[in-house]
Order: sequence, then C-alpha cells, then structure tokens
Amino acid sequence: MPTGFRFSLEALLDRRKQIEAERSRRFAADRGALEKSLQVRDALAVARVQQLRELALAARAPHHAELRLRDAHLRYLDSAIAGHADRQATLEAACERSHRELVSARRERRVIDTLKERRRQTYEAGEARREELDLDEENARNSDRRMRDRRVRAQTGKPG
Repeated sequence: MPTGFRFSLEALLDRRKQIEAERSRRFAADRGALEKSLQVRDALAVARVQQLRELALAARAPHHAELRLRDAHLRYLDSAIAGHADRQATLEAACERSHRELVSARRERRVIDTLKERRRQTYEAGEARREELDLDEENARNSDRRMRDRRVRAQTGKPG
C-alpha cells in the first residue's frame, strides 16, 4: 500500500520558510525604526516652527538674553534635524536592503513550493493511473471469471 506523497526536499523548504520569516521580522523591525525616525523628524520640525515663532516674539522683547536663548535652541534644533536626516538616510537604506532580502527569500521559497506542488501533481497522476490500471485488471479478471462460469454452466447444463 502506498505511503502517500513525501517531498524529498521538505527540509530545504522548511529552511527557506524559516529564512523568509527571519527576514520578514528584520524588515518589520527596520520599517518600525524608520517610522519612529519619521515621527521624531516630524516632532523636531514642529518644535523648530514653534521655536521660530517664539524667536520672532522674543526679538520684539527688550530682553536680549531670552533672544540669545531662543536662537541657541533654534540652532540646536537645526543641528538635531540635520543629524537626524543622516540617521534617517541610514535607516531608509537598511529598510530597503531588508526589503530586497525579504523579496529574495520569498522568491526562493516559492521556487521550492512550486517544485513541491509539481511533484505532488505528478505523484497524484501516477497514483490515479495505478488505480485505473488496478481497476482495469480487476474488471478483466471479473470478465474472464464470468465467461468461465458461463462456459461451465453451458457444459453442465445448469441455468445461470
């Protein structure tokens, strides 16, 4: 009795699935870091706009110390935004790289999945053909037996 379909490369397929899952997690982490970076960038931009408003108001005030303080904070925000832009570029590159690796891992897994499916179809077609041959053989034996039984009844004179 046949044991059923067994794919000889199942271990390879499992490994490819594992690699794809790892790369998917890495891409999700990189994407999350990039999104967090975008939120920080937006918060810095909002803070900068607010600081510009406060600087404009401080310019009208007679206290120069507050003006210098606002200007220093604005310069700090500008440098933070510039530094953050570098970090964001690094995160975008990492995100793009992990996405390419994920797409590659999916492609490699799909190749093995396709091979498995084709081999399963070939196996099932072979099984169907064997079943058909077995049925044909059984029908031929039954037909031969019926013919013999008719001949025996005809020779012995017994009604069928």
